[in-house]
Amino acid sequence: NKHLKEATILLDYPADIWLFSQTNDKLSPGSAKQYRKAISHIVEFSTQTNNTNNNINDLLIMLNSINKILEKQIKSIEKQVQEHNSEFFDFSSDDIFYQSQGTAYSSHYILNALLKDYQDIIVDSNQYEKFTTTLMFLNKEVSLNPTIIKNSSLEGAYGANHLIYLAYFLSQAQIHIQKIYQNIKQTEGKI
Repeated sequence: NKHLKEATILLDYPADIWLFSQTNDKLSPGSAKQYRKAISHIVEFSTQTNNTNNNINDLLIMLNSINKILEKQIKSIEKQVQEHNSEFFDFSSDDIFYQSQGTAYSSHYILNALLKDYQDIIVDSNQYEKFTTTLMFLNKEVSLNPTIIKNSSLEGAYGANHLIYLAYFLSQAQIHIQKIYQNIKQTEGKI
């Protein structure tokens, strides 16, 4: 669907682009504006499709998309940890930390909507418990709220590495989404 494709592109817009960020001597659109446009595309898609028409293929596409988003965020965390964990002050970890929490929040929100929209398919394929567990991991990731965000050495015994906590919760959510995807795909003809 063209609305979903456009929404995906807009939601992938970097969060650190502000109105006065300049690219090619032009003002860049702010990320909040891009996200609002994405929401309008999603709303347009929702109004075009009849919720009684929800089918397994649409659910699988959405689960695969969320899986890719989480995978991208996990790789971003891994890169930050590997390249900057030995630095005494790693100010860019804050950006990764809050971007990760935003990713987890939006994924939680989308999965919660999918759980409602595709409840019959999810329950019939015995994936309800995995869905709620996935939501729990994403919620734990979002609720992590350290006073100071640290990206300490992985070998150190005294410093925390909050990015690793985030990566753990995102990885657990991703594993569950992959299992849900595989199990629903296997039961596709039986439901």
